[in-house]
Amino acid sequence: MPGMRGPRMTSLTIFPEACSGTPKDLGLSGEQPAQLKSLSTDYEKTRIREETDLKLAEVDVQSLVHDDKTALSAIEAAVQKAEAAHTALRLDEIKAVRAATAV
Repeated sequence: MPGMRGPRMTSLTIFPEACSGTPKDLGLSGEQPAQLKSLSTDYEKTRIREETDLKLAEVDVQSLVHDDKTALSAIEAAVQKAEAAHTALRLDEIKAVRAATAV
């Protein structure tokens, strides 16, 4: 997708326990499996929302760029909005990984 950089993480890359092994095989006990499942679900929902926000922001940028009458300041604001969406997505990936490793 235009404007996105780096590998896209999914809940399966952040939470490998969701795709292989049993909680016992992974050394999880007590509430850990439920906590990780909850973190995985929450992250997946957040990721979907933020990827959508990013895609919409990129569509806005492209639309403005192709309109010769659009002021540069409007294009700049749209690009900054897209970059903010990308930053939010990356930071939430990092927060999800840290939260998972803390369980």
